Amino acid sequence: MTAVRADFTASAREKAMIDPTAINILVLDDEPFMREVLLHMLGRLGFDRVAATDNGASALAMLAAAQPPNLILCDLNMPEMMASNSSANSASTTTGAA
Repeated sequence: MTAVRADFTASAREKAMIDPTAINILVLDDEPFMREVLLHMLGRLGFDRVAATDNGASALAMLAAAQPPNLILCDLNMPEMMASNSSANSASTTTGAA
């Protein structure tokens, strides 16, 4: 059996034709280890516009920023703010809905 290894190199990014310098990413996770793993992986892929936070309140503030994230990597089980509330608040923040 041949082992399959995930390729987190620049060549994989080039194959996907993604410009990592044009994408704002927000990592939202209350576990420090998971935040660090995601930040490391994204950095290896060349994404340098990455913000990270450990709570929903600061994530919502980042959504209201002048340059909100294009991609959000979110923990679905956070004690402070459940994912359903986060996504509902996110939708109302980005669309202007009440």
